[in-house]
Amino acid sequence: MTKTSSTRLRVALGLAVAAGAVVVVTMRSSGVPAPLTVGASAPVVASPSPALSATAPDPDDLARTHAVPGYLPAGAEPAGGKAVLHGGWIQHFTLPGAANSRELPATPTKPTPGVPMHPATGIDLSQWPQDVSTFQGVDPRLATVVTISLPGATATVVTPISGYGVYRVSWVRGGVAYDLQTQHLKAGGDEGTSGIPLTELVKMAESIA
Repeated sequence: MTKTSSTRLRVALGLAVAAGAVVVVTMRSSGVPAPLTVGASAPVVASPSPALSATAPDPDDLARTHAVPGYLPAGAEPAGGKAVLHGGWIQHFTLPGAANSRELPATPTKPTPGVPMHPATGIDLSQWPQDVSTFQGVDPRLATVVTISLPGATATVVTPISGYGVYRVSWVRGGVAYDLQTQHLKAGGDEGTSGIPLTELVKMAESIA
């Protein structure tokens, strides 16, 4: 994404369930996070970059040649990946802080009244051997959809209108469909909102070779 494109891109907040992913969240707060924009992000000290794959992603062998981000948001850590059906690969990254920690009750029948509840929040990068994007549409009443430029590809950015839910960047390049996601969920107390800013998610997408 060029600096000009980054500056122009303004994305509203919202709630969306991305195509192909089902997210079940119980939230007990009406608070809404501050608006986010996709633009020049504030300086962030990134974690050490993980080792890049030995070769370019091969659609026929993503378990060995999958792409790895050259940039990670501060505190994000690789938490292992796994091969999935139909030749895909999914990599998970953990995020630090109480807001990203698991807040589900010990038993679903005994939640704490008035306390937001959610699973641990991280970042997921999926790669599939196909020429069709994993994004297949979303209800415009729930999310804003825009396109941005990445190196060698055009990406779809999905932003929940309410500010809570799945934030997503999807693109296709070299016979591989990429899908990068995080979630913004309301945390308890003064912990704020889980996940990472959309600007950081876009920077990760830009760094994927």
